[in-house]
Amino acid sequence: MQLTPLVVALGPALAGDRIASELIELLGDEHPSVRAEAYRAVVATAAHTAAHVAERTLIPSMVKNIVACVDTLGRLVQAEAALGSLAAPAPANSAGGGAGGEGRARAAAA
Repeated sequence: MQLTPLVVALGPALAGDRIASELIELLGDEHPSVRAEAYRAVVATAAHTAAHVAERTLIPSMVKNIVACVDTLGRLVQAEAALGSLAAPAPANSAGGGAGGEGRARAAAA
């Protein structure tokens, strides 16, 4: 997608509320690649839009979407932890024959 160059080319006078509202709508698109490009475009173009548009529309929408993503990630991590799938793997040398645990004790006794 070419959202960023388009908004930069339009400049602050033309890249106003209408473009901002379209970008904000794209932040919630069902396709991850579209959402990613919309995030890039909002970040890259915030400096090229009118200050009031960035302050009242773009930045609050970005913050809202980022908070939603972090909340979702937090819930996913909690769910994985509850299922036990985030448990730390056993160390590779814990079976005794390697450089740790019983292996060291046997080597010291010998």
